[in-house]
Amino acid sequence: MRNKVKNEVHKIRQFKQESIARLTKSNPKHFWEYIKPKSSRNINVGELKTIVANGKEIWITEDQDKANELAFFCGDIFTVEVDEGPDVSLQKATVCDNIDLT
Repeated sequence: MRNKVKNEVHKIRQFKQESIARLTKSNPKHFWEYIKPKSSRNINVGELKTIVANGKEIWITEDQDKANELAFFCGDIFTVEVDEGPDVSLQKATVCDNIDLT
């Protein structure tokens, strides 16, 4: 009985997906209505434990405080390097006076 129900559910789901695929060109809204609930996520960041200046451990629970703490943590890891290019002031220009083109 369970396998029969599973097969029927699979057939119905496959039929629905095929019909949506056929209608995608003419009705893209129908496609996105089917996709949106399957692709949306609600990601929450849990409480963060950090050590303050006096050595005491505290738990961060507010979203803004979590964002600030993570930005501070990642700011120590990732740095922006400034590449100013080669120093062209030290290069000398060479002049060739005697060039004959034939």
